[in-house]
Amino acid sequence: MKKNRPKGRLLNLASRNNISTVNAMTGAEEAQAFENKEYLKLHMSTLRKVDIIETIISLVENEELKVNAKKKHIYGLTFSGIVTLIKETPWLLIIMSILGYIIGSVLEPVFQNLFGTS
Repeated sequence: MKKNRPKGRLLNLASRNNISTVNAMTGAEEAQAFENKEYLKLHMSTLRKVDIIETIISLVENEELKVNAKKKHIYGLTFSGIVTLIKETPWLLIIMSILGYIIGSVLEPVFQNLFGTS
């Protein structure tokens, strides 16, 4: 897939999140290093990738990981997904609160007439 180019999923995700990829090699580069018996480079690449994964996990825990996905794929098009999106987006929460207040104000007299208040 073109989405994983030029460096593959892990290194692209690291780049998108400003995580250092120094000494990390792509799969093709690692295969070439193995054939050339450059084991130190392979070891350094592995260590860097472990560090990258650790940093990604920390970003996920802090809800700071930047991904290349649309909101509808992250939250889904379900009622609970939309509610979660609204809760996590401050400006949407403000707009929905204002709309809720306006709708409540408009519908209050209608409900009072329908159900009558004593």
